[in-house]
Amino acid sequence: MTSFIYGYMAIFAIFTYLTLAIAYLVAKKITGNSVQAMLFSVFWTFAAYRTFDVTRSVAGEALAFAFIPLAFFGLYKLIKTQGKSWWIVTLALTLITYTYPTIAWVVSIYLIIGLIILKNKVTDMQSMWLGLTKAALISFFTTSFYWVPLLEEAKIPFQPASHLQIQTAALNPIKVLTNSVTNNVTGYGIGIVMVILLVWSFIDWHKLTFIYRSKLVWGGVSLILATNIIPWPLLGSRFNFVLMLPGMFMIMATLFISWVGSYVVASYQKSWLNWLVAGLALLAFLVPVVRMQLTAPTSDRVHYNNEASLVGFYNIDDYLPTAAAQNIKSITKNVFIVNGKREVITRDSFGNRVKFVTPKGIINTPIIYSAGTRVTIGGKPVHAYVSNRGEP
Repeated sequence: MTSFIYGYMAIFAIFTYLTLAIAYLVAKKITGNSVQAMLFSVFWTFAAYRTFDVTRSVAGEALAFAFIPLAFFGLYKLIKTQGKSWWIVTLALTLITYTYPTIAWVVSIYLIIGLIILKNKVTDMQSMWLGLTKAALISFFTTSFYWVPLLEEAKIPFQPASHLQIQTAALNPIKVLTNSVTNNVTGYGIGIVMVILLVWSFIDWHKLTFIYRSKLVWGGVSLILATNIIPWPLLGSRFNFVLMLPGMFMIMATLFISWVGSYVVASYQKSWLNWLVAGLALLAFLVPVVRMQLTAPTSDRVHYNNEASLVGFYNIDDYLPTAAAQNIKSITKNVFIVNGKREVITRDSFGNRVKFVTPKGIINTPIIYSAGTRVTIGGKPVHAYVSNRGEP
């Protein structure tokens, strides 16, 4: 496949089928109800926040949706087998970590909370802790291929997340509600289907068991945590932790509301109602996605400039090394320093390739340097080092 656009659509189609299949199998195994399993898989897979990921081309987070239910199935089996099925939790956390590590941290916290809530169902606590210990240790080693490079990159100085970025990530509740009710999948919200299921589930509170009530409450709490009601800036300035965390809570809210909502709808035992609600969820997904496809670019070649794109999209230098952040104007204006003289040289719009003729000497480029960056001239590698502007 040579088309970037068709390749993009194909990969998300694969992710969608995988998410549908895993969600259905997990729900069927836990509930034994094929109708509820079908509803949950549709609600979860075609949820507005996952569609939000599709519209933003956030492939890792979209793929993580496939494995998150598997982690909670692992908790279910862990309790049911009194710690013997620890490998399912290990597998789920490993897959989630390699797709989107931030959500793996949040899922782990929710698994611990779930175990505390369900501790009365654990008859052999020693075996349970032994199983959890195995899952934790093996998950650590299976994800070390990610964590070791992460620890190495942590030594690189980055600008901390700003208050402006956190405000953008966690909107006020009114804005989140507006985006949700209008089913604005290009904005931050939970979607109209989740709003309907949340209200419907609270109306049918009397039908819910203790476990379903707990999940509904945690779904509501997670939704609140996803807004700026919580003073996230006070918790720290690390970009990954603060900026991404509200979105992770939005995912967890979607999970619990989808699960409880599927139970509520299935409890009416009306086939036409099941198809109607499932159809509404599909429609809420298809309309914005089809609109996005109709407005997709006709060319596979899209203008790209890593420095200008980062600054233009985020407004602040969250991803930039400290040295680059302090010299960002000269970098985004393509100022080269050739043998001590400043020159503005046009770069290739589709990559970091530059064509110019110059005498031998030292060239300070406006291309941000990352660990592993290779520099070549005429196809031959040359020595490069980080300058005081944060580039080679």
